[in-house]
Amino acid sequence: MRRHPLTDRPSRGGATLGLALALLSAACQSADPVAVSAPPVGVRIAVGTAPGETLAFDPAEIAVGSVVPVTVTFRNHSSVAHNLTFTDGLSAATRTIVEPGTFDELHLLPPSAGSYPFVCTIHSEMAGRLVVGGSAAQGS
Repeated sequence: MRRHPLTDRPSRGGATLGLALALLSAACQSADPVAVSAPPVGVRIAVGTAPGETLAFDPAEIAVGSVVPVTVTFRNHSSVAHNLTFTDGLSAATRTIVEPGTFDELHLLPPSAGSYPFVCTIHSEMAGRLVVGGSAAQGS
């Protein structure tokens, strides 16, 4: 009687494959869904820097109409490094160094209506503010 060459071979790696599948299954079951969730839906706002070597935020004042989650996209259009750090009422900041031509995003929820100042900690003369419940340029 002739045996089929593929079906009569001893199993190679079956135990290894089974172990790998068991580990993968366990990892998927214990994953924390909160850790991989998307940022909350709300308002998206863009803040940049003035081009070249001018030390200024553009715009320097941004506003949202009510207390909602806010995503701030900070783009460095300048020729030098900057950052954006809220200094009062909000604890949020970009990376310490946002290189020219790059961006960073902040996800925050203002605690109440009001004015929240932000600065560039590299250049103390750069300042701006987020107005919540105010009438500056509205986010989209």
